[in-house]
Amino acid sequence: MFKVIETFSGIGSQAKALENIGIKHKILCTVDWDINAIIAYDLIHNGKQDLEKYNKLSQKEIINKLKKYTLSMNGKKPATEKAVENLNHEIAKRLLAAIERSNNLVSITDIKGEELSNDVDLLTYSFPCQDLSVAGFWHGNKGRN
Repeated sequence: MFKVIETFSGIGSQAKALENIGIKHKILCTVDWDINAIIAYDLIHNGKQDLEKYNKLSQKEIINKLKKYTLSMNGKKPATEKAVENLNHEIAKRLLAAIERSNNLVSITDIKGEELSNDVDLLTYSFPCQDLSVAGFWHGNKGRN
């Protein structure tokens, strides 16, 4: 089994590429700070979320857990503490579940090398695709057809 760390994971195109070419692999951890990408990655690669254990947590407890991460609301800049505090309760639960289930280390700037497994075969990364995609229009880029 090929052991992979997927950085700048977005929605998991690197994992999907390995799957598509038939390479048996295990994603040890992901790294992405964009809250929408984190949730999308989890749903795409892990299926429907079971939020039962998160339903038992108050909004304050969930937000306090999320505050230990450097998150981004737009994939471009860090979210303010206020923005994290103002997350919708359902989104906050889904985000925390996604981080934990995908073993997402969140912001690349917060990771230290010694925190990563030494037993890894491949460390991948993707440059920001928004500059080349239709999604780039959301950030004021020209995108590409």
